[in-house]
Amino acid sequence: GEVLHSLMEREVLVGGAATKDKFFRLAPTSQIIHIASHAIFTQEAPDFASIKLAGDKSSRERDLEVADIMQLQLVSAMVVLSGCDTGRGSADASNEMVGLVRSFLCAGASAVVATHWPIRDVSASEFMRTFYRYLIADEEDPAEALRHARADHIRLGGYTHPGHWAPYAYFGVPPGWS
Repeated sequence: GEVLHSLMEREVLVGGAATKDKFFRLAPTSQIIHIASHAIFTQEAPDFASIKLAGDKSSRERDLEVADIMQLQLVSAMVVLSGCDTGRGSADASNEMVGLVRSFLCAGASAVVATHWPIRDVSASEFMRTFYRYLIADEEDPAEALRHARADHIRLGGYTHPGHWAPYAYFGVPPGWS
């Protein structure tokens, strides 16, 4: 509870409030963007990777797609994509990786934390709480916070199977690396 208090002081979009319009309004000025939602990735069509948001049932209203993300102008935001397969990508004709991670980095994110395969809701929620405790309360950089969250998830949380802690990956240049 109180570990995430500083995050909760910011605007949080939950359920029906998590629309594309609100996301586009808030994302450019956010330092941390956390999206916990279902993601879709197809190896054959990585340009159409998307994240499900709230809204009308039409995909244009609900799906935050690669093209939408590339239009954002983020100011060094750290993006956390806590959903299944959010870190997957596929090489295009120029051998560039295409997917959600690349889209957020191209939009100006300084770092992205994403997953390589499906995750389980309860385990993911506990993992994210630990990650943010290290990131915010202990003021660690995202790469270190991720490493410590993995260790705690195994040792203290009892999640010994790699499926619970290994899907999370850090994309971006670690702070202090030049």
